Amino acid sequence: MEKQPLISIVMPVYGVEKLLGNTIQSLLNQTFKDFELILVDDESPDNCPMMCDEYERIYPFVKTVHQKNKGQGGARNTGLSICSGEYVFFMDSDDIIQPEALDYYASVIEKNEKIDAIFSDYQMVTIGDEFKKSDVDNGTVTYSRNDMQNLFLLRKVRVLTPGSWCVRRELLLDNNIRFEEIRYSEDVLFVWDVLMYANRVIRIRKALYNYMVRPGSIMTSASLSKIDKSYPFFERLNERYMASENASQVVKEYLLPRWVIGILHSSARLCTYKEFCELCELYEAKKHCKRLRKFQDVKVVGLSYLYGISPLAFYIVCGGNLHRK
Repeated sequence: MEKQPLISIVMPVYGVEKLLGNTIQSLLNQTFKDFELILVDDESPDNCPMMCDEYERIYPFVKTVHQKNKGQGGARNTGLSICSGEYVFFMDSDDIIQPEALDYYASVIEKNEKIDAIFSDYQMVTIGDEFKKSDVDNGTVTYSRNDMQNLFLLRKVRVLTPGSWCVRRELLLDNNIRFEEIRYSEDVLFVWDVLMYANRVIRIRKALYNYMVRPGSIMTSASLSKIDKSYPFFERLNERYMASENASQVVKEYLLPRWVIGILHSSARLCTYKEFCELCELYEAKKHCKRLRKFQDVKVVGLSYLYGISPLAFYIVCGGNLHRK
């Protein structure tokens, strides 16, 4: 019988043949060895499927799964269904982790009985400085469930979703937490589901995760067709929080409006003004922005008032281009 690894790393793989080698190398560089790596080939159109098979052939801690394309959420769900670690660590196939990253996570797990979730700080990198060092270590901080919910809502802590998150697998299984198989914000939905049940969350205040910023990545190429499909899922998430005794009062009041104004802010840079107005109608922006006028963030309050005065002004201030076609 195989020994259960402490950590399972679940990694969706799609269209990253030039970057996957560095990502895997960062795992081979780990000072901590008690982990398994689940590579989920999401019908990648390049040489990634063969690369994954080769890694499985060479390294006994690697398992490869090939599936029809389901997107990042579906690929992560596949990995979750077969992984065996006590904790599950989520990593993208173009990112890098520091050599001591898993050792740091393991140390936190060892010192804190049944900690539900851990995440580290991160730093942005680009091609050429993927292995950028991170030397500043400000230790750890522990948050209660409601404190972490409020911090996540108010953007008081820089949180990469779900990269750098290490979650107790039993918590995911017991509460049937999975990724929604949509193409935008499925990672944010997942973290909100985790935070509904995680009694204690530990933040490692060291950038152990190097997040790759590149043209064509999912975050930089989100289309409106992907974005507008996310709203019903956040409505249902909001309903779950409203009905839950585990939710903070601030989150119950502002979870959905805060997400809406954030998406409108981002979407303005991607769409025409006509498309922006269509999104505003779909998202019931007028209602949500009115509610945010008492939110605990000056910028959000200002934007909510601006939208009430003029959606066009909101669009322009948020980077919209009236000449976009």
